[in-house]
Amino acid sequence: MTQFFKKFPLISYDGSPAVNLLSRVKMSKLALNTRQAYYPYTIVEGERPDNLAYNYYSNSDYFWLVGLANSIVDPYYDFPVSSENINQLIINKYGSIANAQKTILFFRTNWSKDDSRLSTAAYSAITVGQKKYWSPEINENNRIIAYIRKKQDLVVTTNKVQHLSIDNANFNLLTESNYEITTEDTSNIVVDYTPETVTDAAFVAGELVSQNGVTFATIVTASETTLVIQHTYGTAVTGEITGLTSGASGTVATVTTLNQNIPSDELVYWEAVSAYDYQNELNNEKKQIQLLDNRFSGQATKELKTLLST
Repeated sequence: MTQFFKKFPLISYDGSPAVNLLSRVKMSKLALNTRQAYYPYTIVEGERPDNLAYNYYSNSDYFWLVGLANSIVDPYYDFPVSSENINQLIINKYGSIANAQKTILFFRTNWSKDDSRLSTAAYSAITVGQKKYWSPEINENNRIIAYIRKKQDLVVTTNKVQHLSIDNANFNLLTESNYEITTEDTSNIVVDYTPETVTDAAFVAGELVSQNGVTFATIVTASETTLVIQHTYGTAVTGEITGLTSGASGTVATVTTLNQNIPSDELVYWEAVSAYDYQNELNNEKKQIQLLDNRFSGQATKELKTLLST
């Protein structure tokens, strides 16, 4: 690994020579920028850049070549991590796997998971809005014989935004002594002891909410009398609502839809992408890389030294 840093130029830092770690060279600046010089490779579970370099180039110091060919700057975060580590990263970021699975980031069309096929009669029977998700299947006589899902990636930040008016909001007051007092309003409370701190835990932005025991939306903004929610499963209804993080609860008096990005009859063509799925997808994408053909590794090393010294 130390051989890699010998290829970086030296600079003066605080009166002493130091390796310039900010030097960057793109593969496009090398002569080896043709597609024929590379081939696709899928990183296996637990494989590190130095392991990969040793197995393919017979030299673990060539891990820089793996990084250069794939714009990998940080081998810890730009390289895929193990299944165990990705789960730990998700827990660190979202608190738990369960929370990450319930946290919706965005919505996208689900054509890649839908291999259904509509007859021409079935296609004629669906709504105009639904027809834009289908493409005609043409036979050798240039006639439409069926319809398949259109391979089109569409993304929206949320499916629906709703405004809820809240009555009888309960505020959970937490003390350092772990006593909890629930009130029906925000009036002052007189108690027999004086706790060191008291925290008013009302609904908070970003938390998940549930009705009838079912988690169904995320809070965008919250006040004592209103909630604005998004990423809804189904539709909010009048009745009790509970915040899963704060523990606050109240009664939904009215529900007003502010924005509906995905019409109700088109929801079947979309899927909600959770934080858990998204983080795993990003990690899996990092496993698909390209390797420079071993025959050109020596040439690449010489050209890199030349570029870094100029």
